[in-house]
Amino acid sequence: MKERNQIKYNLIALAFLFLVSLYRQLSLRYMPEDGLRTYILYAGYIILLAVWARSIRNRITQKNMRIFLLAEDLIMFIGLTIRFVQDTFLTENIPALRSTGFLAAGTFLPLFTLGLLASAGIGQDDNYKLPRKWFLLLIPSAITIPVLLTDDLHHIITYIIPEEPQPNLIYHPNWGFMAVCAAVLVVVALRVLIIYRRNNIMDSRPVLRAIIPFTEAALQTVFYMPYIINWMKPDAPLAPTEIIEQYAKAYYIEVITWEIYIYLGLVPVNTGYREIFEKSTFGLQIRTPEGEVIRSENSISEAVPGKELHVFHPEKLPKGTEVLWAKDVSRIQETIDELNATAEELAQEGTLLKREIAARNQETRTAVQNGIYDTLNREIHDRIELVKEIAEHPGEGGDRTLNMKYLLVLGTYIKRRCNLRLTEMEKGSVNLEDLELSLRDMDHALKATGLMAGLPEVPLRDEVSPVRIFDETEDRIEEVIFAQRKGGEADGNI
Repeated sequence: MKERNQIKYNLIALAFLFLVSLYRQLSLRYMPEDGLRTYILYAGYIILLAVWARSIRNRITQKNMRIFLLAEDLIMFIGLTIRFVQDTFLTENIPALRSTGFLAAGTFLPLFTLGLLASAGIGQDDNYKLPRKWFLLLIPSAITIPVLLTDDLHHIITYIIPEEPQPNLIYHPNWGFMAVCAAVLVVVALRVLIIYRRNNIMDSRPVLRAIIPFTEAALQTVFYMPYIINWMKPDAPLAPTEIIEQYAKAYYIEVITWEIYIYLGLVPVNTGYREIFEKSTFGLQIRTPEGEVIRSENSISEAVPGKELHVFHPEKLPKGTEVLWAKDVSRIQETIDELNATAEELAQEGTLLKREIAARNQETRTAVQNGIYDTLNREIHDRIELVKEIAEHPGEGGDRTLNMKYLLVLGTYIKRRCNLRLTEMEKGSVNLEDLELSLRDMDHALKATGLMAGLPEVPLRDEVSPVRIFDETEDRIEEVIFAQRKGGEADGNI
């Protein structure tokens, strides 16, 4: 909707509301027995709500915002319906009027809370789904309504004056009433904050865009202050002089606030696809199978009768409809098809390329691993051959039991030596804690086999790597064990 049309429609709505309210005032003053007054007034309000609901459905493209704004519209409908029932059927039933009055007042906090939830959709995609934690904001509304309905039992919302006849329609606001008003203002302020954060104020009309979000809180406070002051007076009338009825006024402020947000571009809306369609240069028409024109570009009505129309994209439309063009745009479709085919080929090539890169990475990792294993194998080749020899001929060279014990020590050395070397190749160095752990494991193997009472002493030297020190320790151990295998004596506890 264009900006000037939006202003025009909102002025028409305001004028309509004013005329309906003026009729109400004149009827109350000059025709107090008018039985149609409440029906006409209610019908006028419902018409305005229906028009706004239709406007929301047509303009608001963000699903989350559309749902909550329609929910606001429903809350307004409920509130005005309660007022209609009060004025039409409960005029003499004071207890029922008082209870339904509390129920109508209970619509305000849910109304503005739904507006807050609607604002959370600003800046999100059309299918944005509100996180569940946001719905916790509805808890105060769920608490407030039963508190209002049971106020005559606890008087948290209003208090009574004993001298007044009970029940009555005079509401003296208590601390609970002030708390509900404060909650409404907090909710409105939070909505303003969200609108500011989501829109990155400001890019155009900076003064208006900075001030307008605060308008609703100010207007609601100004319009309701006379009611609050009136309720605080012990001998005041039920309501101060008003042109527009209290609830209609509050609800209209909420509606006009959203309209102002939309006008200033603070809320994204449908920018007028109908106008774009009508001004297209392709001579587009959409028809049903019976030939009924659903939508048509303006210039196509001026086409020569019988001029060929080209069927195009029927699969993109509702079942049974066709798109017909006054100009042959089939080349566009061919180009689109070529682009789609190219995109599919690129996607396939991209998938193959990813697989090839993954395979090459795996080959590289395998080559690196094999290189590491080859290095380790070269460095401990002699010990591995010795292990094979002892395993194949455990009885050669002396005592079989001694050889098997030696085999266990060799296996421990090979395992720990490889771990140290892998750490060195990965990190560039081996810390003393790793060396100490490896030596402790060797010491445990020696003591478990009974070959030696402890490790031979090998001094630490800064210029020698921990791996080399571990090798030297193994060399000293092998000297002792070799002497034992030959039947000689050697002292391993140095």
